[in-house]
Amino acid sequence: MNRRIWIYILLLAMLVPTTAEAQRWKLRRYEAGIGGGTVHTFMDIGSPNDALRSFQLIDSRFNAGVHAGFKLLSSLTIRLDLNYLMIGGLDPEIRDRSLSFTSNCFEPLVRFDYNLFGSGARSFGSNALFNRRGMINNYGESYFYVFSGIGGIMSKSKVTDVNGDEVIGNPSYYNNLNWGIVIPAGLGYKRSMNAYVDLAIEVGGRFSFTDKIDGYKHATASDYNDKYITTTVKAVYKIRNDRRGRPILSRYGR
Repeated sequence: MNRRIWIYILLLAMLVPTTAEAQRWKLRRYEAGIGGGTVHTFMDIGSPNDALRSFQLIDSRFNAGVHAGFKLLSSLTIRLDLNYLMIGGLDPEIRDRSLSFTSNCFEPLVRFDYNLFGSGARSFGSNALFNRRGMINNYGESYFYVFSGIGGIMSKSKVTDVNGDEVIGNPSYYNNLNWGIVIPAGLGYKRSMNAYVDLAIEVGGRFSFTDKIDGYKHATASDYNDKYITTTVKAVYKIRNDRRGRPILSRYGR
């Protein structure tokens, strides 16, 4: 047989497994996750300004949430996040108001996650196993991702003074239900534990278009909208789908 034909056959044999692996992500396009962590506020009550240098550990509370996602591309996922946040803050000594607040919030987000590293050739720290047909798992694959999107926040706050009394008579107090738009942005790290489960940790900021999340809007002293930062640990379940793109809810479905 002509030597050139052998070269073509060898190249084809090398390219077929690579092409098949490049399309393997299409068989696990759906995901569902649950997580929890902390949330820290930069608002009118609490941290004296919106810079990180004003961080106060006492202003940290917690968040919990669920999400559903769908892979648009091998490195791009669209997600719907539904989060509950309990947030709060306490005026530092630099202020003479001695006010504190607690707010219960619901946060729906639509966001896009983009893998900076991962998805096959760009993965690092992988314990992937191979056989004659190519990669048979991607256990231990790790990657970083960035995310951003748009969403909203519904909040109901209570502001109290140094004696623990609600400041009903304060003209800056806003104790009605409040709605606002938020823009999430942040960085995450994810590690594949097995064929079905990923663990992730992410840190993200929320830039809001409202100044009433903490229930306090000073007419003259407030010159920035409310902001907050979340740190969240998540467990993600990867759901198989058939070749028509329909999810297979049974673990052993074909």
